Amino acid sequence: KGAVYLNMVPPRPRPHALPFQESSLERRVADGLFGMPLVGRFENESLRKVGLFMTPSEYQLRQAMMQGVVGQKEAAVIPLGVNHSEFHPADEEEPFVLYVGRIHPHKSVELAIKAMKNSKSDFSFVIAGEVDVTTVEYMKSLLGLAERLNITDRIRIMLHPSEEQILDLMQRCSVFLFPGTIETFGLVVLEAMACGKPVVACNRGGVPEIVGDSGFLLEPRIDSWHEAVVKLLSDPGLRRRMGQKALERSLAFSWRKTAEQLLISFNSLPASD
Repeated sequence: KGAVYLNMVPPRPRPHALPFQESSLERRVADGLFGMPLVGRFENESLRKVGLFMTPSEYQLRQAMMQGVVGQKEAAVIPLGVNHSEFHPADEEEPFVLYVGRIHPHKSVELAIKAMKNSKSDFSFVIAGEVDVTTVEYMKSLLGLAERLNITDRIRIMLHPSEEQILDLMQRCSVFLFPGTIETFGLVVLEAMACGKPVVACNRGGVPEIVGDSGFLLEPRIDSWHEAVVKLLSDPGLRRRMGQKALERSLAFSWRKTAEQLLISFNSLPASD
């Protein structure tokens, strides 16, 4: 028997599909090939040998169950962890707001940019992440949005940051923004919390399971996000209190706990025939 770790974006039918989920010709051809009877028989046989499905969040488990992937199989939610000896507060704060992650349409970075309009002008917004040939146009659209909002001088994009640069940014930022709505977990959110930073995120996907009541969990609406950003940037005391609460919450997540939960799940499986 084997175990399968699920960490996928659930497909959505039109008109609810996000732009990157809409089927291209290549995707339709690939789906057709994987839908062939021979492949289906192989898949069914493989699933019969799976003893355990694991997911990083309750959200991902629900999605897998809705899609019929898990079915009657054993399943376990095993959250990811954070290395607190690496991600920790540095007692620094500089006047910038931070987003870390892929610069991709399904990350909804435009929501965070719009939230910066009419906020304190001495705070900039740093977007640190990966871009490839398929998402260059999206990045350009974000810059165009900043120009239309007249906040171009406050937007900085850092492409392909190293792990050391990401850690440095997390330890120095004032607020961490994460506008994605379909994340299965959101590891960067947990890392920012471990650095003692207040978090503003959407109340969607697996992120609320990390943040809990230690940050702003909001509907993906511009008015809600703008209000939260303005409130945090204008109140240093609130930032400190929320950052401390985020740090305390992050202590519930560690790679040791992840490993322990993995071992417990493996040991709970019945012996193979």
